Amino acid sequence: MYGFYDDDLAYRVYYEQSTYDDEKAKAWLDEWVFGVKNRQEYIEHYIRRFGYAKLARLKPKPFYSASVNYGRPLAEVY
Repeated sequence: MYGFYDDDLAYRVYYEQSTYDDEKAKAWLDEWVFGVKNRQEYIEHYIRRFGYAKLARLKPKPFYSASVNYGRPLAEVY
């Protein structure tokens, strides 16, 4: 999810390879969609499959930017 986690390119490649045909797609759906009850179970499954370190690397690092000066308060625009 952009803005909350970095892009997991390795998982996207895994997904594409796992859903290349109908049989593989069904197996992927059974494992990642129908095989987990909720988000927590999905995360736990991801950790078992790929490891916590991989999940932790996806969390974005703080990236602070400078403040913005638009030159006048919004009220003056109207």
